[in-house]
Amino acid sequence: MYTPLIHNRKSIRLKNYDYSEAGLYFITMGTANRKHIFGKIEKGEMQLNTLGEIAKEEWDKTIGIRKNISLGAYIIMPNHFHAIISIDYKLNKERDPNIGKFKSPSQTIGAIIRGYKGATKKRINSLIRDNSMCTGVVQFAPNRKTKTKP
Repeated sequence: MYTPLIHNRKSIRLKNYDYSEAGLYFITMGTANRKHIFGKIEKGEMQLNTLGEIAKEEWDKTIGIRKNISLGAYIIMPNHFHAIISIDYKLNKERDPNIGKFKSPSQTIGAIIRGYKGATKKRINSLIRDNSMCTGVVQFAPNRKTKTKP
């Protein structure tokens, strides 16, 4: 489990930057405790297992959910995921009169990644429960500081 006092991770996000702006973004996501849940490397090639395939399918669905993005190269590794995502244009009131009204999905990089993680975790955890593959649940590593209990 991530503990800020032990792990000493700092955000590399730019302060006051609008992460809904058009541009290319390099994303890295890791699994909790760096567990190898997405597959294994054999003879120099990544072999996705069932959970890795779910992670791939959910990432590929991202462009169908958000109309202003496109996906670049990505790779799923045993315990982490790297991707390039492009916000092709920032949604604004001229392009979308519903901006400002409550609607989902949001168009920031953070919202896109939260949506991806949520959908992936939901499918994987459902598979684990339905098939009794193992006990517990799967989670991605936390990406923000959390309070620790004294």
